[in-house]
Amino acid sequence: SNFINDVPYVGDMINEEGEKNFLNMKKIHESITRTFENDINTIVDLIDNDGFTFDEIFESKENQHPLIIKMWLEEDVTLETVCILNSIFGFVSRESQNITETIMWPNIIRKITKYTPFITFDRDKCLNIMKKNFIMNKSEIL
Repeated sequence: SNFINDVPYVGDMINEEGEKNFLNMKKIHESITRTFENDINTIVDLIDNDGFTFDEIFESKENQHPLIIKMWLEEDVTLETVCILNSIFGFVSRESQNITETIMWPNIIRKITKYTPFITFDRDKCLNIMKKNFIMNKSEIL
């Protein structure tokens, strides 16, 4: 929980802030489906209001980070949602070939790939949440 909050030293993890990081992560993990659904609603609002398509939120435009990554960096969606979406769609490795930025992107990839195994989620529930919120057929998701 502290590594995903960029607290690299063990001494800094055993204080009040470290405990807060752990409790926040535990809260998200205990309600991962609800957290994911809230984040999907945020994404749907962005798509509806700004005219993006579903596919565009995962694509790197002009060698920059995909919109979903920008939303996470701006704290509009959680890292857990980004990890779940990457588990389903595999956009991080695909878009890495297009991103030329070398300062933040390697750390972003590392954080997503190292944190994903710690997230337990029901893939079918997440797919159903996306189907319910996005107008698409099953073949587009799989």
